[in-house]
Formats: sequence, structure tokens, C-alpha cells
Amino acid sequence: MKVFLSYAKEDKDFILECYEELKRKNFDPWMDEHDLLPGQAWDECLKTNMKDTDVVLIFMSSDSVSKIGYVQREWKYFIDKRKDFPENFIYLIPVQLDTCTVPQLISSEIQFINIHRDLKSKEWSKVLRSLELAAEQRNINQINKDITKPKVELKEISEKFESLNGYEFNGSYPFITSANDSFKEVNELIYVEVLKELSFLRSRYFDKPLDIERQDNLPTYQDIFDLSLSGNIGYIKSNFISLVFTHYAYTGGAHGNHYFSCHHYFIKDKKAIYINPLQIFTENLYNEAQEYIKDYCTNDLIAQISHRAENDDIDQEWIKNGCEAINSEHILIKENSLEIYFAPYSVTGYAWGDFIVDIPFYRLTKFFNKEKDNLFALIQIDES
Repeated sequence: MKVFLSYAKEDKDFILECYEELKRKNFDPWMDEHDLLPGQAWDECLKTNMKDTDVVLIFMSSDSVSKIGYVQREWKYFIDKRKDFPENFIYLIPVQLDTCTVPQLISSEIQFINIHRDLKSKEWSKVLRSLELAAEQRNINQINKDITKPKVELKEISEKFESLNGYEFNGSYPFITSANDSFKEVNELIYVEVLKELSFLRSRYFDKPLDIERQDNLPTYQDIFDLSLSGNIGYIKSNFISLVFTHYAYTGGAHGNHYFSCHHYFIKDKKAIYINPLQIFTENLYNEAQEYIKDYCTNDLIAQISHRAENDDIDQEWIKNGCEAINSEHILIKENSLEIYFAPYSVTGYAWGDFIVDIPFYRLTKFFNKEKDNLFALIQIDES
């Protein structure tokens, strides 16, 4: 499915990241910076691709909404063209990159979302779900052009119980289909993770309500605990899948909090085999590999936090202790790297948010077990 990316030049670097991410998801993005060729009449080419697109993503930022010129004409064209489509037919998806003011022409008619320039956020996952729905509305199978490869769809579950010991649950998780149904057990295990969170939250039924005053004895926001679980795929092949779950909970207080859990499964004869990510390393090098990962994360985090900080007052001991606590649930195997996840409070205070350290495989080469039947060799087999 063709997706036109409309943006201001000031946001080009981030939009290029979006372009690559959409490519990885098997969409067909179009971006002038990437697809406009030397010698082409840029104005005519832009207009042709604007007319020929299935869906348009309008990226709004403090730069673009205040800019006078071509980008505003693009937006007006897409807003007008949207009226040609049936009601509830997804054509235009407005995406905020920061806390900019959304133009009235858009905010008065269309739901927008702020992704905070974060392609790992649940907000970006919602954008992808909108694109998937748009593809379904057009009978386009954009997720899986090759029927021999796994196909992914996102499912949702929600439940709310309003009482003095109530709760609200929202879950989103991937469901994988393949030609021979080899991911059946994996799907069941993923759904178990979702049900575990929901069933735990339901236990509030037996909790004693908070001892606070309430108007007309009706539940307030302090009474209803909020819990959500979102699962995202890190890497998927016909014989392997890695996922990261974000577990969020609000149980009273000034704010909620969240943590991450990574899961890996190898598929053999339709059976799901739980994998510890350290099994990609040679067994007698486990400890050395772990120490390397901790040291790499410590140095990378110090650099990341120093870059964000307004001064040099960072707690290196906190960072070091957080890295010492790394375990298999923090490590996600990607196609060409390991990602290490750090939730709020693990290496810095809550206000700093999350941190992810990406360790390219070439940094870890000496630790890998590359023997023919070892995990690392099996998941590295080229399926193209």
C-alpha cells in the first residue's frame, strides 16, 4: 500500500527513519527526499504521487505548522481530497512530532496522535494499526507480500470495571499467521501473557476500597487502577520471533510507571521453544559476554544521559548499578543487534523516561556460537 509522507524539511531526518520503518513493515512509503530522482521535475512529480497515493501521513511539528509555503498547500490538498472517500475510510492520518498546535482544518475533523518522535512508542504502534486498517479497507495485503513468510496483525483487548475497587485494562498484542500455522503455540503463549495481566487486575474485586471521601460515594480516578500491556515484535522469521512487552500500571500516586519484558521463541516442528537470549553465545563465554554487555551499556548510557542533561550532574553509580541488574528480560534480539531496555528508575529518575542501548552484532562477534545447529546460526539463515 502506497503511503505518502508529508512533512517540513526541518523534520527530514526523523521522517527518513519513519520511511525505513514503514519499508520494514512492507508498506510502500513515498518521500521526496528519498524517491525524487535527479532530473525529475519535482513539482510535477510531487503532484503525481500526491494523487496516486492510498494513504497520506501528515507529520506536524512546531516547525511545520507555523511554516508558510508548499507544505501548507500539500495539507490543504489532502484535506480536500479526503472528502472524496466514504465515511470512516482512512485516507489522512495526522501525526504530531511534538506538542505543536494542530491546525483547525485538521483538529476539527480528524483524530490526530502525538508520537513524540519515538518509533518504539505505543502511539506509533497505533499509527501502524491505522495503516493496516486502511489496507484492509482497500483489500490490500501489505503486511505479507510473500505468503511463505509470517504475517502479523495487531489485536486488542480491553475491560473496565467501575466501582470503588475498579480497574481499567487495555492490551495490544501481535497475532502471527503463517502458511503451515507454525506460530500457533507462540500465539497461545503471547495471549497467556495478556491474560495473566488481566486476571491479576481482576483480583482487585477482593481489595478493600481506599479510605477517602467521595462525592455521592462514586468511584474517582484514585479508585480505578489503570493497567495496560502492549506487545511489539523485535524480529520475526519463519523459525524465530522476539517480542518486547511494555507493562504499564497506575495504582495511585502522582503518576503510573512501566517496565519491559522481552521474550524469544524458536519454532521447530510447530513447537515453540522458549529461548534465553544469551544462548546465542558460546556457553563458556556466557559470563564474558554478559560483562561486555554491562560495560557497553554503562558507557552508552552515560553518553546518552550526558547528552540529554543540562549539566554534568549525573549519577554514574546509579547507572552502573542499573547495568549490573541486566537480565534476560531486558535483552531483545533484533535482526542485526541486541537492544537492552531500561525502564524509568532503573538508571535515572522517572522524569528521564526510558533508555534503549543498541549493541550491533559486529561488536559481539567473538562471543557468538556459529556452529551449524546452534541458535545464532539457525536464526541467521537468509530466507530471501
